[in-house]
Amino acid sequence: MVWIEELIREAEQSVDEDEVFFVEGESVAAELKQKKVSRATATRDCGLGIYTIHEGRIGSSSTTNPAEWRARLKATIANGELATPQD
Repeated sequence: MVWIEELIREAEQSVDEDEVFFVEGESVAAELKQKKVSRATATRDCGLGIYTIHEGRIGSSSTTNPAEWRARLKATIANGELATPQD
């Protein structure tokens, strides 16, 4: 996933520390009636989280749409600017 590497490179240009996590999963469910499948569904979910620390200020943001990573990185940095510095 090249976009994760790009996200990390961009974060490292703006903040002291960064952490990125991405999870992805699939599930299949079946509803049985009288021992026969009456309905089956399949779902695919994912999540992206970004944490940053800059000058002692912690920012975070997350989304279920990884294509939004640039907007989420900007939001993470912006909410970190509003945070109280940590020791």
